[in-house]
Amino acid sequence: MSAVNFDVTYVEKRNRLTVFFRTLLAIPHLVLMGVWGYANNLAGVIHWFIQVATGKRNEGISTFSQNYLHYQARVSAYAGLLYDVYPNFGAERGQEPTMYQLDMAPEVNRVTVLFRLIVAIPAMILVVLFGIGSMFCTVLSWFAIVITGKMPKGLFDFILKSHQLTARFNAYISLLTDEYPAA
Repeated sequence: MSAVNFDVTYVEKRNRLTVFFRTLLAIPHLVLMGVWGYANNLAGVIHWFIQVATGKRNEGISTFSQNYLHYQARVSAYAGLLYDVYPNFGAERGQEPTMYQLDMAPEVNRVTVLFRLIVAIPAMILVVLFGIGSMFCTVLSWFAIVITGKMPKGLFDFILKSHQLTARFNAYISLLTDEYPAA
């Protein structure tokens, strides 16, 4: 079992209208996610120094980053056409059919934290490759949903797998878990 679990409930029948305008509907969330992301990156740099120096996670920074990653996973899944319910702004989940769980240990391995960016390169390449495939599947899903009103299960499964890998990678690179992300 991974330290990060992310899942979205599959629904075949979808709302054609909201899917048609999904990019426009997601803009406010994407803007908030971008601003919050910059703050999370800054917190990550500070957290890196804290973890290398003390061997422990800072509770406040960890909570801030965990809330951001939860929000990012929900918004990315919404923008990626995995569900139709408009996501709640901020850290609290609304009616979205998503589940996000991150198990963190307070202690860290200083050596793996010290070399985290280097060690993460293979996983980063895998995330990029899955992301490119997911992008194409999302475009195909958009057409399928707009035309038929249904989300093909195979496309949903691949897009979800890509989002799960990305959620695990983001938690790893944000220093919230020492478990290496795997597909």
